[in-house]
Amino acid sequence: MKDIKEIAQFIFDAVQTASNLAYVDGVRTKPSAPNAETLDELYKTTRTKHFDDEMKFKIMLGNFFLSSENYEKYYKKALVVLGQK
Repeated sequence: MKDIKEIAQFIFDAVQTASNLAYVDGVRTKPSAPNAETLDELYKTTRTKHFDDEMKFKIMLGNFFLSSENYEKYYKKALVVLGQK
């Protein structure tokens, strides 16, 4: 069984990944899909090109932990365990 600090660190890392990579959209960064016709197509192409499956998983988990219904339940508790709050 994993230690509570390992779990808290996993939650914290997922949130940091989601937060730090949110700007990689092909608009604020160098466009990876110059032929994209819509903003959604640009986002999808850029993120497909630059993010592997594990990165996408961490981004989704990070956003899950930061959602309004899960922030207190997971992220805030992880910060307490890690001594950051």
